[in-house]
Amino acid sequence: MDTLGDNRLTREAVVARLPYLCGTDLSGMRLSGLNLEGADLVNANLAGTDLRGCNLREARVRGADLRGTDLRGATLEGVDLQRAVMDDTTRLDARWRILRLLALDGPMDNLSGRDLTGLGLQSADLRGVVLARVCLKAALLQGARLQGADLSGANLSCANLGAADAREANFSGAELCWADLHGAVLEYAVLSGASLRGANLSGAVLIGANLAGADLSMANLGGADLSGADLSSALLDGVFFQGAQYSANHGRPTRFPDGFDPGANGLLDRHRHSW
Repeated sequence: MDTLGDNRLTREAVVARLPYLCGTDLSGMRLSGLNLEGADLVNANLAGTDLRGCNLREARVRGADLRGTDLRGATLEGVDLQRAVMDDTTRLDARWRILRLLALDGPMDNLSGRDLTGLGLQSADLRGVVLARVCLKAALLQGARLQGADLSGANLSCANLGAADAREANFSGAELCWADLHGAVLEYAVLSGASLRGANLSGAVLIGANLAGADLSMANLGGADLSGADLSSALLDGVFFQGAQYSANHGRPTRFPDGFDPGANGLLDRHRHSW
């Protein structure tokens, strides 16, 4: 039999229908431990469902009812939860607490001014989220998707954003002192006026990024790609640039403060040193 007495699917039928579960009524079911990676759960009814320990990586759960759902121990990296319905009865691990905050305030809504110090959001999907002036000191954001996010004025001091994808994100005026941004993708990100004192930006991709007026004192930019970036009026005292790349006269040149000599500071012209 594929259904229970009330015409809902059995656990075995759920497995058989994967990954296509769009709009399915799975409310109250015990589905703990299932591999739901990449599953289509758009508009599904998951109210009161036991999803403990499930793998929901890259699953599409937008518009689903998650009230009373138990997601403790679930893998949620890359999950699409836009317009999902969550409330205080939705059970989540601490590292995913922000997902419930987003749902309570409206999908992808404004979290301005919240104190989220130390929050663990490794690999979380935060594309387009408004986090202006949020306190995320010492937050764990390794591998997070922050494309287009608004983090203007946010406090990210000592936060770990290693390998995060923050293309076109807005960090203007943000506090990023001693933050770890090694290997982060910051193409065309806005970091104007940001404080990056002592930050680790080694290997970061800063192509076309706006760093005008940023404080980069004592920062590590070794091996970073600064092609087309704007560092005009930036504070560069004690910056480690060894092996970083810039663009001199090709297309969109990298802009430095007046009198700054990139070659003398260990930077390499990307086009002259490319194969």
